Amino acid sequence: MAPRVSSIKKDSINATASGASAQSATVRRRKWLQSLPEEKRIEIREKDRIRKQQERARKRADRDSHVQDATTPHQDGPSTDMEMDTGGHEETHTNFIFSTPQRRNPASRLVQMDSDESDGDGDGHEDAPDTDSRFIASTDVQMDCADNNDKDLTIGVVGRKVPAQSGTVRWQDGRITILPTILKKGVNICEYGDVEVVKFFASLRESTPSSKHVLHLSAVDIERDDIVEMIEFSLRDNKPVVVRGNRRNAPTEITTEWLDRKFGISPDMPVSIHDAEARVADSTHPHQAGTISSLVDGMNDPTKIQCVLDLPYVHGGLPEPLRNLDHGRRFGWSQTTQQCPVYQAVHPDNFTSHFWALLHHAGYVSFAHHDADGVATYIRIESGAKMWIFFRLKSQRGGRTAYASAMMKLIDYPNNKKEVHDLWDAEVVYLAPGDFVIQPPGQVHGAYTPVEGLATGASFFNLATMHHSERARYMDRKKADFLTNQTHAYSYALETMRRIAIAVPHISRRIPFYRRSLMSLCIMVIKCHDYIAADALQRKVLPSETASLAEDICKSIITFLGIKNVGSISTILFRDRQDISGEPVDRDLLWNHLARFRVMDS
Repeated sequence: MAPRVSSIKKDSINATASGASAQSATVRRRKWLQSLPEEKRIEIREKDRIRKQQERARKRADRDSHVQDATTPHQDGPSTDMEMDTGGHEETHTNFIFSTPQRRNPASRLVQMDSDESDGDGDGHEDAPDTDSRFIASTDVQMDCADNNDKDLTIGVVGRKVPAQSGTVRWQDGRITILPTILKKGVNICEYGDVEVVKFFASLRESTPSSKHVLHLSAVDIERDDIVEMIEFSLRDNKPVVVRGNRRNAPTEITTEWLDRKFGISPDMPVSIHDAEARVADSTHPHQAGTISSLVDGMNDPTKIQCVLDLPYVHGGLPEPLRNLDHGRRFGWSQTTQQCPVYQAVHPDNFTSHFWALLHHAGYVSFAHHDADGVATYIRIESGAKMWIFFRLKSQRGGRTAYASAMMKLIDYPNNKKEVHDLWDAEVVYLAPGDFVIQPPGQVHGAYTPVEGLATGASFFNLATMHHSERARYMDRKKADFLTNQTHAYSYALETMRRIAIAVPHISRRIPFYRRSLMSLCIMVIKCHDYIAADALQRKVLPSETASLAEDICKSIITFLGIKNVGSISTILFRDRQDISGEPVDRDLLWNHLARFRVMDS
């Protein structure tokens, strides 16, 4: 028996040593993790969460494969149960399909890393994420692996946040949400407008990475050296950008303490509240005065559906890798004050309206619209969720009159259902905490908030998208009351446009310019009175030290482009396709042509 006892002791010693080694590896890994910056730790933990989610999905698929009917014939070729997309260093994104659930998912090697919440399987640094890898977890994998409870967004909402009698709707991605419900004498007053619009949104197809009209990226892509150019070119071509995979912890219920501590939003801040009941009575005047506290308190009142669309968030902004997308600040305000100092008063909206937040009750629907002032828009989900709908005209021809007519039909969908389906294409994107969208100026979109939530955002101008800004601002001049959901008494666009124009002679020749985009910038500066929104309280264009110089530069650019008079610009812009930027401009020739504007006084 001695040999047996010795063998047992030996096995016990080996097991103890193995456990100590594993524990030591976990400790070393956690110490290494704690030494990293907070953003990197969050990224690693998110990848670990995704890896676990994928492993659970693989195990479920493995179990299912063992209980299949033995008579089922073997199917050759790749399975479509799991897809991966490439993003890291490729301009185009190819989907890779892995054929069998028994084979380890290649992506799991890249995202497997111990965190404070992880299982601790793995060894040392060999499981650290490869930040240069081309393989990343696809958004579709994350969504497909969601549990049924993750798909049902009515849990914890019905009977608490909204009436128990609220109806539900299933979206094309399988998610279930409540329908807007405000009961008055047993009747849902939202039935005609809000409910019909949400059902329409829910019937639209889900946007996927294979979309021709929406660029899907991952959080890893944001670290690319060419990410600004990639997004800029997409916006130029009228394609919004969706970025997923940067999931973060967020509360399921919003409190004033969380808003104050996390975002610096004071509970007693006065705000203009959009009220769904008031909108039913008068769609053009849904506003009520209130505070952050009153709005948050109303989140637990099933008789209310409210939101704030212009919550000041001046200390926010674009994420660091994307800040160069903002040409208004990058060129207009940062690089012109030496040549054209700011002596006269500048309206504060030039600085305070660029960064903002959205705070919504569950069940609030934003009808189809475009954002005011011709800005490109960045919006990130901080808590809750949104169904974001991108609309696109099936035909980009027909000029401004056809565009305005199609827009008016879309915003009045209940009365124009057939025409809307004939004129418009649309795609739906589900946005969770950490996901964000960047959309070009004038992008027609709708949104539905199925659970209470907070989003932060930014507005900006970019030289490559000026043709979109021009059309959007022209439409606001005609029908701002109907085409946008939030306008400002003062339009800050003009002063920023003038500053961008003054910067053009000095901008690096590495930055591409496009014919229609330059023409659009010039006409908005020279014929500025034609681009003041119809419902702006202050119609008068304010005097500015930038006006004369900006107009001189724009007239010189028009001459360079071979245009004989300013009036013909409108004819060209209105006649051609509305969504194209035009051919690239020869930067060297334009640089030489504008040389006289680079002469500085000694």
